[in-house]
Amino acid sequence: MSKRIKKAFAILMALVMVFAMSTTAFAASGTGYYEVGSAATYSNPITVKVVVQSGKTPTSGSAYINDVRTITVGQSGVSGQTFTVRDAMIAYNAGGYGITACDNTGNAITSTSDYIYQFKKGITAFAPSFSGTHGYSSAFLLDGWMFRVNGKLPVQAGTGSSSDPQGTDIVHTPIADGDVIMFYMDYPWKENGVRQSVDFISADANYTNGELNIQLKTSNSWFGEWTGNTFPWHIESYSNYTPANKYSATVYNSAGTSVGSVVLDLTGAGSKSITLSANETYYVKVAGVRATKTITGKNANNNTISCSYLARPIAYDRITMD
Repeated sequence: MSKRIKKAFAILMALVMVFAMSTTAFAASGTGYYEVGSAATYSNPITVKVVVQSGKTPTSGSAYINDVRTITVGQSGVSGQTFTVRDAMIAYNAGGYGITACDNTGNAITSTSDYIYQFKKGITAFAPSFSGTHGYSSAFLLDGWMFRVNGKLPVQAGTGSSSDPQGTDIVHTPIADGDVIMFYMDYPWKENGVRQSVDFISADANYTNGELNIQLKTSNSWFGEWTGNTFPWHIESYSNYTPANKYSATVYNSAGTSVGSVVLDLTGAGSKSITLSANETYYVKVAGVRATKTITGKNANNNTISCSYLARPIAYDRITMD
């Protein structure tokens, strides 16, 4: 069953889709979203992992973005610090990795930015534009960069006349030490009458009594029809993903050093006896082939268009230490 969520505020031009969910679960199991809670406070910097995957043809050139970085956010000795996705992405920009999170003017985001419109890799802009004839017009209002935190889409409690949860943005999504923030291009539209988006593949990994268990999971989201000022946002619960090929999952510590690997079978599952420390943060990454899918369907304005997107991103996930 999918979760029906209302998005009650207006869609910005070429909106950066900033949605994700679950405050207690760090692996991609159960629902595909979580409701953001209060921000944790720190007196020292935190470390998060930022993943950026474009998976689409950019506005110029044929390159794509597939970048993973460990980012330090905050200052030492400052009590009561809280951090958001925006803070992490400003720190990411400052890292000098050759990739920049930008607003709709093409400039790097600042402490007053509330969304990310595009990523730039050198002079190449990865922005929501699948057709030069449409450019950044209202025909592409649902196209854009989305993000997940620890494999789930963040939402917040409804406000005003709506009691249903609504999508969050980079300003209103708190982050905690060890979180994984993944940005990816999505276009949640209709294909042959069925709503579609990126099939988000994640690795549900948990560690219990010296045994690491991994199961690939899949979820996606899509938008229903407009009703007044709102439209329903459906987010599927995670279900087991059966891959076409066997994958290998590698476990990394917070320093990025490999500490072991797990071979997954054709059910997307695998386990291994391994020693992990309870006071450390670990991540699992599943190696796979970058895949894109081209589909033709209807956008929010019922126009027929085609686009190519990353069909099955497999990103880093944080391992749950039971």
